[in-house]
Amino acid sequence: MQHPFLVGITGGSASGKTTFLRRLLAAFPERDICLISQDNYYHPREQQQRDAQGFENFDLPGSIDSAAYAADVRQLRNGQEVRRKEYTFNNPNVVPQDL
Repeated sequence: MQHPFLVGITGGSASGKTTFLRRLLAAFPERDICLISQDNYYHPREQQQRDAQGFENFDLPGSIDSAAYAADVRQLRNGQEVRRKEYTFNNPNVVPQDL
């Protein structure tokens, strides 16, 4: 069995990751590429760490459910399907999609 090829893209908030990835996705047939966004692995707002001013800080490493992310990447590497709900950035007006 041939394992999928993984590429990690990192960068700070608003650094252009999503713009780059949209262009990358457009360059391949849909069946040949998929995107796993860490945005969809944020812990719920009530579990977020707070910064020195008492605000939720979604840029801290602990804001992401790293164990779930790693488990899903392992499943994909093993050729298994992964299902996850879209993270809606705590917007109550957005219905999360199945990814």
